[in-house]
Amino acid sequence: MKMKSNIAALALSLLALPAAAGPGHDHDEEASAPTHPVSSEPQVRASSSAKLFELVSVLQGHELTLYVDHLADNRPVHPATLTATLNGHPIKVQPHGEGEFHAELEAEPGTGPLALSVLVNSGGSSETLQVELSPPVLDAQGDAHAADGPRWKSTLAAFATALGLSALIAFIFTRRRRMAAARLGASA
Repeated sequence: MKMKSNIAALALSLLALPAAAGPGHDHDEEASAPTHPVSSEPQVRASSSAKLFELVSVLQGHELTLYVDHLADNRPVHPATLTATLNGHPIKVQPHGEGEFHAELEAEPGTGPLALSVLVNSGGSSETLQVELSPPVLDAQGDAHAADGPRWKSTLAAFATALGLSALIAFIFTRRRRMAAARLGASA
């Protein structure tokens, strides 16, 4: 009987484990942004909107891709000209399809936040959009992780939570069984 309650406690605790999805499985952000060719370099995304336009910026290595849409109906802005600065330095932006623009950076940006300012001119309207890009921090092996720490720490925290939850459930089952046995013994 004890084995069954322990197995039940373990099964319930495994159901409580959060699913750890890797990069590319964040469907909220990924669903709206076009996919890029597979690359080993980490991708940094940021978005901004104002009264007329919405900007999604994707930084991967030396390549900066900008997507500009009309805020009201999400149509790509076309034709348009973009004037952009990264940390106050001008960067050359070229159109690459409707609402899509590319810039090749001279050097890979370092760590820390990058201030991107984009002036959009389209159809007699203009607006400045600003975003902050936060490139991932590279560890000693050159692996990228978020600035808040490596992914294994969140997995370890989830495991510790599940372990604590299973111990609590096992305690509750054991206590209930002992109380029921005590009631049966008292009534006999």
